[in-house]
Amino acid sequence: MREQDRSVLLNRQRRTGSMDLLEAEQRQKENEYLIQQHSRLSTSAALNEMLSFKKELEKSEQKRQQLVEKLEVKQNKKSKVD
Repeated sequence: MREQDRSVLLNRQRRTGSMDLLEAEQRQKENEYLIQQHSRLSTSAALNEMLSFKKELEKSEQKRQQLVEKLEVKQNKKSKVD
């Protein structure tokens, strides 16, 4: 193998090696970004579920309170009749 061919081959191997490192670093950064996004979305979904649950709980409490008030009105009417 000629000296020039050997030099070209070595340079190509060095570039390929450094490209592999750059690609690995880029993949690592992409993975970290994706993990962060997944975490944010998971947190957002959990918060949305909690808010929905809280709203449903508030509605349920309002209905319960309305039923209590109706029952009190009926009991008051009944006690007036007696």
